[in-house]
Amino acid sequence: MTLDKDQVIMVVDDSDDDYEITEFAMRAADIQNPVHRCADGLEALNYLNNPPAQAQAQQLPAMILLDLNMPNLDGKKVLEKLRANQGTKGIPVVIFSNSNDPLDIHACYRLGANSYIQKPFGLDSMEEVFRNFKNFWFETAHLPVQ
Repeated sequence: MTLDKDQVIMVVDDSDDDYEITEFAMRAADIQNPVHRCADGLEALNYLNNPPAQAQAQQLPAMILLDLNMPNLDGKKVLEKLRANQGTKGIPVVIFSNSNDPLDIHACYRLGANSYIQKPFGLDSMEEVFRNFKNFWFETAHLPVQ
């Protein structure tokens, strides 16, 4: 099954500017999924482990875009906890970070990331990233049914 446009994508990013650009680029790439933002790793884990009543009627997010460098709980720790939890370990996690450090990339894949994308500079580049993202995750990849 490919990613359906009704499924929620969770974006975990502490930067308001990065989040706004990400959401704009997703819409420009015609990704119409609802987006749920968490501003840090603790908020994301709290949401996934104790969803608000309106979210309980829905399933967990179909995918998580996860920044690495955040206060309170960084992306690597969040990824580690997601993969250790039976309820969240099957959710595809795409690391979406400014870092291009090979040590970060290696660590994220070792911890179970499904892919790693370096945030590009500039709106045109960001839109291109999300067109490619949509092509892969919505039209090519097959995901497990949750």
